[in-house]
Amino acid sequence: MNNRLTNITTEYRKFSKGQYVEHTQFNEFLDYFEDQDRLSKTLLRGVGIACGFEHQLTYTNSINSRRVRAVNGVEISQGIGVTTDGDLITLSDIIQVSDELGVSDLKSIDLKSKRYSFSKPYDNSKVNYPPFYYDDGNQIPLWELSETNNSAGEFEPVNATDEAILNVLYLLVYIESYEKEVRPCRGVDCDNHGLEQVQNVKILYTTLAGIRNIVEKGDTLYPHPLNTSIPELKLRRALVDTDFDSISDFKNAYSKIALDEGLLNKMSQGIATITSHFNLENNFDVASVTSKLETAIAIDNDGATGFQYAYDFIKDLVDTYTEIKTLLPKSFTSCFPNFNAFPKHIMIGKAVDNTPDNYKHRFYNSPVLDDEEIEAKVKVLIQRFNELVDNFGLPVVTKKELEINITPSRKSGLLETKAIPFYYDIDETFLKRWSFDKTRHRIADRNLTYNNLNPLLSNDLSISDAINFNLEKNTFYRIEGHQSQPYQTVTGVLNLKKDAAQLSFDIMALSLEELSNNKDLSKAYFKEYVEKHPGIEHIAGVEPGGTFVVVYESETNPGVIADFALPYLCCGPKVDVSLSLPVDEICSGSKAIPFTVSPLDGVVDVVNGIRGTGGVIKIGEQYFFDPTLISSVFHNTDIEFSVNGKATGTTIRVVSQPNVLITIEEIIPSENETDVFVTYRIQGLNITDYQYEFDFLGNDNYVSVIPSNGLVTYTFFNFRNTKSLEIPVTKIRVSGNGCSDILEVPIDIQLNPEISEILFPDGNCCAENIIPKVSAVNFSTGNCCVENITPKVNAVNFLPDNCCQEGGITPRVVGVIFPDPACCVTLIS
Repeated sequence: MNNRLTNITTEYRKFSKGQYVEHTQFNEFLDYFEDQDRLSKTLLRGVGIACGFEHQLTYTNSINSRRVRAVNGVEISQGIGVTTDGDLITLSDIIQVSDELGVSDLKSIDLKSKRYSFSKPYDNSKVNYPPFYYDDGNQIPLWELSETNNSAGEFEPVNATDEAILNVLYLLVYIESYEKEVRPCRGVDCDNHGLEQVQNVKILYTTLAGIRNIVEKGDTLYPHPLNTSIPELKLRRALVDTDFDSISDFKNAYSKIALDEGLLNKMSQGIATITSHFNLENNFDVASVTSKLETAIAIDNDGATGFQYAYDFIKDLVDTYTEIKTLLPKSFTSCFPNFNAFPKHIMIGKAVDNTPDNYKHRFYNSPVLDDEEIEAKVKVLIQRFNELVDNFGLPVVTKKELEINITPSRKSGLLETKAIPFYYDIDETFLKRWSFDKTRHRIADRNLTYNNLNPLLSNDLSISDAINFNLEKNTFYRIEGHQSQPYQTVTGVLNLKKDAAQLSFDIMALSLEELSNNKDLSKAYFKEYVEKHPGIEHIAGVEPGGTFVVVYESETNPGVIADFALPYLCCGPKVDVSLSLPVDEICSGSKAIPFTVSPLDGVVDVVNGIRGTGGVIKIGEQYFFDPTLISSVFHNTDIEFSVNGKATGTTIRVVSQPNVLITIEEIIPSENETDVFVTYRIQGLNITDYQYEFDFLGNDNYVSVIPSNGLVTYTFFNFRNTKSLEIPVTKIRVSGNGCSDILEVPIDIQLNPEISEILFPDGNCCAENIIPKVSAVNFSTGNCCVENITPKVNAVNFLPDNCCQEGGITPRVVGVIFPDPACCVTLIS
């Protein structure tokens, strides 16, 4: 058998009028155009199965003693294939048999499938097609399938019950091509005579040894150079159990899959083979990736962990790897496919397995079509794989700083069509590698991601505010930033965002700890909920019409540890809720104020991550807000409230009481000794933010004062001659941000009295160091002395009593009297 493209006719003769045409000249004309047609198909389009030729076994209705239905045939769908010799092969039915000598039967290809229920051993001796023979010249095992038995009764019905036999049968579509010489012509008319070119399409099957021989006879297109050496990766689902009662249970379920050593080693082997073939960098190292995964999975001191994101990251790698593997066969067609690869046959697969890698020819595109583009895409996907490995890591921010966000995305499809997850550090290179199509069209900045305000992204509102634009293509809501945040905050924020954007999904919070007297329809006990709704699955978000489920440990440990989704709305009647407070700002020291709640039996809770109760208390059946319960850490912060787990938008701000200290800086008497100058010192944070009113005289008459550099000076006039001679107390009203406080500052003023006369009793006395401004010192009979008498003492009289006055005669003393016995007065102050 000679392949038609082994010898190509490159020219032909043009006939002249009246010319006698030799058969060689006419055949040259036909051969030229036939060869051009064959070359056009193989070189400009491609070879292999373009579509169809899918197959499945058919079975009898009866069941044998082994309770197994027997196979009674094979059904093969219509298909289109091109051999490397340029033959176009399809299935067909004969619609008209020709009775004329040398004229072909008429056939139709308008059919969906054909069922082959008969078979017989096949003899290829008419053709001697090389791939059908071993090196020793013996034909490989071959059987021909037929829809019906022929008139000679050569075929037998297909009847097989042994799966082991079926598992080693491989199907081929074969074009039996040879020349058949018709009987010699008689008479003078031989116009219809010549060599008949037989082209019979046959369905054959062979054994594993036979199919391997066929491939080894020069089929360089199959297997693909990377098709068999790259392991296939499948990622197991992480399933939750109703017995889960701690964060460790969830962590173990996901980390077991994410850290699967067998999966990581297969991935490492496969990506190393692919990158080596393309001479590209390989950044995947099992030890390094494992370390990153363990860091993400670890539970920190606040209970935060990223085990679900570690699982998502591995899924991203598997999806990218699988996409690369799928595109590989289409990215290696050379400009000139080997004409001897499969010149007259096409392999259509294993009898019981229709997957492409089980001896089934793919369609190997010509570079004229899209081969170069596919190869370029494969290279970008390899680079994306490396970027995923290098840029994976949870955001390094505290849970309070992390914004809860809803990003439009897609649940299924290629990874590049989805929003970029928040656990990747996005730089310009990463952005260009994420989507081949967007980068090719120069719109890499129009990828959607968690951080929609990233400066690398387009500032077009359809990107920065994508949730409020057309969601027809992005029918999935990716939800991120909520892990480890209090579930009240998460449900509150998500309810506000979904209501604002009019998104159709529900939100449920599940506690691992059993709830008592729970009236909140958006909250439930994990074990009971999962028993009723076993279909929950982590998909990093929720579909429209579904339910987003967050799981937390307990009311004392309310941080979200995991999230899941249900494909339907759940799980209670929808009741409109509302909430109001008398004011939207209150002083930290004020009394509790009442909530107005609808419905009346609604459960009021705080949405923000406020420690403790969030100021919400219940007295009887009435809810109140008590500002004294709010830590100063949360002052001047909007505190938001929910009813039955649904955010209401009602907020209040607790304003701190003024926190200043006022002391006496100095006291200075005037020169006339009747007035006193008092300077007050104001200390504390932000002292200029407050207003100050002083009541200097204790008569509740407050005067507004503006401090200068934190100082206030006041003059107490005619201080000596007023009743203010008693120690006064200054009252100061400090006001700011709607709050006020009254401080009291005592004033300790000492005035030294003048001494006009000192009288000493009889006896020997002395007066030493008497300071000026003493009008007279009289020493009476007796031994006494006065030492260091200080100024401004009006009189000192010593009474006729046995005593001695030493040091500590305080101001405002009218007189000191010395008694008759011998005494002395020292250090009169």
